[in-house]
Amino acid sequence: DIVIFNPDTEHTFGVEAEHMNVDYSSYEGVKVKGKVETVLSRGKVVIQNGEHQGKAGDGQFLKRGECVKV
Repeated sequence: DIVIFNPDTEHTFGVEAEHMNVDYSSYEGVKVKGKVETVLSRGKVVIQNGEHQGKAGDGQFLKRGECVKV
């Protein structure tokens, strides 16, 4: 994957602009500098100008091993 990040853009977190399945965020209203503009996965644009361009089934689940043995 490739992420195109603009470090000069100012961005305010809000649930309307984020791609989450919830109506709240602990970051609501937090202003930050820098924003992801474009995301490419396997050569295809999947995020452009804050909008998801991909389609269901484009992703692949990668199972991770344990990070800490208990």
